[in-house]
Amino acid sequence: MTMPVYRDAWRLDAATGAAKPRPAISETIVATDKRVRFAGTWRQEAAIEPAHHVTDERGSSFSVTFTGTQASLISVARPDGGYAYITLRDRHGKELMSSTVDMYSKYPVSEIKFVTPLLARGTYTISASVVGDGWYWHNKKGERSGSAGHTITFERAKVRS
Repeated sequence: MTMPVYRDAWRLDAATGAAKPRPAISETIVATDKRVRFAGTWRQEAAIEPAHHVTDERGSSFSVTFTGTQASLISVARPDGGYAYITLRDRHGKELMSSTVDMYSKYPVSEIKFVTPLLARGTYTISASVVGDGWYWHNKKGERSGSAGHTITFERAKVRS
């Protein structure tokens, strides 16, 4: 088997065996885009690179509306990161899926935190809200380690057309 052209991902047609490249990213939606809505108390933070919007207020949320076939949510996982409750809705507001995502990391790192499944081309909204809890554990001495809070962040979303 050979790979004549490098692609970071392939789409295989099971019926024909043909391999095609995955659809390319058509746009990036940043926090200042009018399709991003923040509810609650949010602040922009540039002290931890990359710059991102952040909140730890229980119930605060953001939503990103996009038109395409797939979207990836990029956020900064942080030492004070917590759980985000994420929903994907169609243009009529029907919930297509939901998930709880962990935004904790021992060190700040920008990463993909949620990817929608491949969808029929249309308009969709991804929403995320602060759950109010963070990932942690106790060692044998009873000392707590893990997240120092329950923060969630929004950096950007990448959309496939």
